Amino acid sequence: MKKMGFAIGNHSRSHARFPKIDFEIQKAELLEANSILLKENLSEDLNFCFPFGDDSVNNEFFEWMYSEANILKSFGTAGLKKDHFINHLHRILMEHENFDASEIIKSEYIYYFLKSFFNKNKIRR
Repeated sequence: MKKMGFAIGNHSRSHARFPKIDFEIQKAELLEANSILLKENLSEDLNFCFPFGDDSVNNEFFEWMYSEANILKSFGTAGLKKDHFINHLHRILMEHENFDASEIIKSEYIYYFLKSFFNKNKIRR
């Protein structure tokens, strides 16, 4: 897949729910997966996508992840929202039984703009 141009990123060692594990285990989960990616030469640029989202993950982990774990970009699941950490992007969940991709994306944009009137389009940690 790498040879085909796909980026391979970190999704943790055991697909843990990060808000439910303590800081030291969060760090170990990320570092072990980074180690595998680097050892197997699967990635030069380290990115991290939180399994199950990043709700309630402390700022301390984000600061450590960018400064000490060499993560360039990270991804959450809050939909279209701004985040305090500029390298942390939120993805739109596309797994809906009753809507196709274009409907999901349009509704996310409408919801984002409606929330902006109430200053609710930003992540608060």
